[in-house]
Amino acid sequence: MRSRFTKAIIAAIGAAALVVPMAACGSSNGSSSDNTLTIYSYYNKNAMTPVVEAFKDANPDINVEIAYGNGDSDYNSTLQTRIAGNQAPDVFNLSGNNANDLMSNGAAADLTGADYLDGIDQSYLDAYSKDGKVYGMSISGWLAGIVYNKDMLAEVGYDTVPDNLEDFAKLVKALNDKGITPYLENGQEMSGSLIALMGSINK
Repeated sequence: MRSRFTKAIIAAIGAAALVVPMAACGSSNGSSSDNTLTIYSYYNKNAMTPVVEAFKDANPDINVEIAYGNGDSDYNSTLQTRIAGNQAPDVFNLSGNNANDLMSNGAAADLTGADYLDGIDQSYLDAYSKDGKVYGMSISGWLAGIVYNKDMLAEVGYDTVPDNLEDFAKLVKALNDKGITPYLENGQEMSGSLIALMGSINK
């Protein structure tokens, strides 16, 4: 059974595969021939190999040439260089650091209304939409939130975390006054405590 990640990237490759005919129409992109799909991947070879193999099984008449980036800054700078030099790949990843520029300057294909996007929740498209047009979809996500101990909150008179900053500050003060010290995790990384808690209930 393919993972959700694999299925999502297959869908993303399928969506971007519509760029291929542009090479035959004189588009200056990275395709070496009309039936070759060039990919510049943010994800590494281990993640992409089963995706590419599944795509090739479904599309045996299309050759696939794939190159891999090396971290966020390297990926974005290399992609921008290739686009500026008329060597843009047929398929590439939009990210939080490059999406707005690529959607604004015409480097990303308009996928609005494509039938292969049917059934995909709008929330997966919103981050890669601009001016009513869809240019991509999310294939991964981040979780953020507050993990709390119900018993500790009950000790200071709360049964849940407040939904506004003013009341949240009061809760924090009450916890501090009680000698209960909260801790903050790095928002740029997946929460270690959340992963452990999720693992404990899904073992």
